[in-house]
Amino acid sequence: GIAMVIYVASITIFQTGWAAVQISHLSMIPLLTHSPLVRADLTAIR
Repeated sequence: GIAMVIYVASITIFQTGWAAVQISHLSMIPLLTHSPLVRADLTAIR
């Protein structure tokens, strides 16, 4: 019923927002350091 539609819509909105935040934060890593090793560490601990 309507509860299921609201539930699915809520999950969809949350997951889309979460992905947008993760992608934008990952795109900042190359700007933070030139070292490939540090980049790998930052990616691992995100």
